[in-house]
Amino acid sequence: MELMPAVLGVLKAAVTKVADCTFGQLLNRKNSRDRIDAIKFQLKTNRQVETFFPLLGQLREIFLENRSLLQDPENITFFTTWLRHSLLESPVPCSMGGEFWTLQKIRQLRSDVEKLKV
Repeated sequence: MELMPAVLGVLKAAVTKVADCTFGQLLNRKNSRDRIDAIKFQLKTNRQVETFFPLLGQLREIFLENRSLLQDPENITFFTTWLRHSLLESPVPCSMGGEFWTLQKIRQLRSDVEKLKV
């Protein structure tokens, strides 16, 4: 009988740890989803192509912080197509405009960004 409070204490500590971890993951996922949704909106509505690489850079950071986003095949395709560009991997921020962004690339980016799943 004296063992029961000790077992309950260990069980309570384990449940609390799991619940905190799960809650933290859910909170992190919601935060990532909100950030991604805001970037998606900006990419879809913004006409200034100079902002596209900085926005894609922000998406790249979110993907690298949350590797679980790369479990979805659509997200993997988006990452390899748009977020592995050499300009995004450069330590110098880039705001390249019309010389890179053709109408076809803009349409493709907007189509692909719609397929992202968080």
